[in-house]
This record gives sequence, C-alpha cells and structure tokens, in this order.
Amino acid sequence: MADFNKDGFPDIAVGAGSSVYLLIQSNSVRGTFVNEGPVASAGGTVAGIASGDFNEDGKPDLVVSTNSALLFFPGNGNGTFGAGQSIAGGAFGAILVGKFNSSHDQHLDLAANGGAAAVILLGDGTGHFSLAPNVRCNGDISALAEGDFNGDGKPDLACGENVWIGNGGGGFTQSATLTGLNGIVFDTR
Repeated sequence: MADFNKDGFPDIAVGAGSSVYLLIQSNSVRGTFVNEGPVASAGGTVAGIASGDFNEDGKPDLVVSTNSALLFFPGNGNGTFGAGQSIAGGAFGAILVGKFNSSHDQHLDLAANGGAAAVILLGDGTGHFSLAPNVRCNGDISALAEGDFNGDGKPDLACGENVWIGNGGGGFTQSATLTGLNGIVFDTR
C-alpha cells in the first residue's frame, strides 16, 4: 500500500495471475477503490508484492515476487510503472522491506523467501540490489518478520523456525530456533 498516484490517499497494489493491478482510492468516497486494471506484467505467477521508494526519487515503486523471478518496477508517481527489471532469478514468495544495512546507509533493502532460505538483497538507492549472504530458514517460510529482537538498535529477522540477529551491515547470526510450532506466522508490531 502506498500513494501511487500522489493524490494524498493510500492505494493498493495486488497480484492476480501474472499481472499487478492497482486499486486507486476514490477522492470522493473514503475506503472506496477503483480498479485501474493491470499496471505491470510480472511474467510469472505473482506470489508477493512490496512497495517503497527503492530508487529514492520520491515516487513509490514496487517489488514483485513470482515463481520465476524477483522484479523491480519503478513508479512514475501517477499510478503507472516503468518496465520490470530483474533483481534475481528463481522462485520467490513473501517479500519484506527493511533497512538491514542500516549501519552503512539508509537505503531500503529486501528480504524474500526463496526455497529454504531468506534471500537478503541490499539496496543502493537507485533501484539496484546486491545479494548479501542468505539466511537459512528451517520449516515453512511463508512469512518473514523484521524487528529489533535483542534491543541493540539493529534490525533482526524471523523466518521459518529461526530468529536471526542482524549486525546492521546486512549480515545475520542465528540466535534461536523455534521448535514444536508448525505454520509459523509472525507479527512484530
């Protein structure tokens, strides 16, 4: 969710099949959304969508995960998006936006579940991402969560049955394994 058309009201991006649709909030009736139709083609089945200003131009962008790639769509600020740019190949699911490299910069970074690992991608503020060491996650990793679990001011990560403590530079050390739980879903807010 973000204000994709810059009218001051939050809009919603949703995936269906291989397309991304934009639901624009009506200016006249709060809570009413108009389907603007497909605004992006992901080239694979959409599994997750995240928004943020990844290229730091003041306009919300999209990152879309599919069964074949992780894609970046630069926002134009008027409810439309530029062509998708591949961030990484492979099947991905849930996407988490955070600042995992907060000791070195304030650019938005990504964590995405890909198989049995959370793939950490460090943003450079231009819409490009570099791969950090993967974080191994045991169990079902349909959800990822970021939080400061140890109180050191640096972002940590929970995925599958594991809690990983972040070093603020994009690296993580396993801290705990959650046992006896199936189908873990996180809420750190």
